[in-house]
Amino acid sequence: MSFSWGLQQDDNLQAIRSLAALDRGQQPRWDDTFEALLTARPAEKLRRAYGLSRYKFVRAEGHERVVIDARGASFIVANSGNPNPTAENDCKQGSDPVNPYPLSVTDSGNVTLIGGIIVSRVPQTSDWLYTYCNSTAVHIRRSPGAVVDGIRIAGGWDGVRASEGSPHLLLKNSWLSDIRDDAVENDYLYSASVHDTLIDGAFQGISVKSSGSAVRNGLQETLVLSGVLLRLKEYPYRGRSRFGAVTKNEIASPAIQIRNSVIAVDYHGAESWRTYWIRSWSKMVDAKDNIFLWLSDDPMPESLPVPPKEAGFQFVSGAAARSIWDKAKQNWIDCHPKVARIPSDPGSEIRRCDRNYWGAGFAGHESGRGPRP
Repeated sequence: MSFSWGLQQDDNLQAIRSLAALDRGQQPRWDDTFEALLTARPAEKLRRAYGLSRYKFVRAEGHERVVIDARGASFIVANSGNPNPTAENDCKQGSDPVNPYPLSVTDSGNVTLIGGIIVSRVPQTSDWLYTYCNSTAVHIRRSPGAVVDGIRIAGGWDGVRASEGSPHLLLKNSWLSDIRDDAVENDYLYSASVHDTLIDGAFQGISVKSSGSAVRNGLQETLVLSGVLLRLKEYPYRGRSRFGAVTKNEIASPAIQIRNSVIAVDYHGAESWRTYWIRSWSKMVDAKDNIFLWLSDDPMPESLPVPPKEAGFQFVSGAAARSIWDKAKQNWIDCHPKVARIPSDPGSEIRRCDRNYWGAGFAGHESGRGPRP
């Protein structure tokens, strides 16, 4: 399924099938999506199709707690001037309108962004090298302690980016798919957390690799993945097919905690980055109740290190792995009825939500039990 040319602006609001109005008695009581609304009044309410126009929020003076309520709002992320960038006609060329940063938050500490849909005009099939016009669906800048809760991002270059001055990002209860580069970019090497989130297709998982002016030492920082479903997929990269790793990293990257999470690789013969995988596993300081799914019937290449058993991972491959992924993904969808949908997304059936299986966010609810394989 491709979202490379997204939705027309007039169709965006029709595409939003938010289930926030469901009867409270039918909702899983541990679903904490949009919980900021229980304790704070929204400072900003977004209720329209923004299309290819950019929305930028800067906190007003005197506001200590800020909630941006984007339920019912939609945006288009577009980074290329043409639909099929090539060496002769890269993403900088062409007359198609671009919107590389459709939703951004700047100078707004402790802000919470809830809800919203971002669809994509980021090309899905062209080579990474010629498609690399910098872009992210959600951009957090000079905003420490930001929370992104319950957003749907269907395609994009990067999914959510924490730039300079934005430590302690928390991404939770969100659904990202078909991300051409980093699902989450945290290249200033801050402590950050991803909780109870479905990432269904990304080139790289979490980027913690400094570049340019972003160079700093993150060895005292920690990246936490809790209740995360992450499926890595292959994309064209510099003339060959490749897929990334749990983290895109370097020696100075933060330590990693992974709990109650599923890491899946949708392998079709591509190469990866052995060093990224080695560091992803070696930097783990805490891991429990995780599963690693090799979705292919082909064996995992010897060049890629599997997660060590003592690090709290099971390893499953082939048809069994695909079955577990499909079940975990649908379970996440069933357990998160309030997250908005695009027309091709499956709906939630709350009664099928299994709170003791991957996808239920069990790390955050009262059962205290790990997942059943």
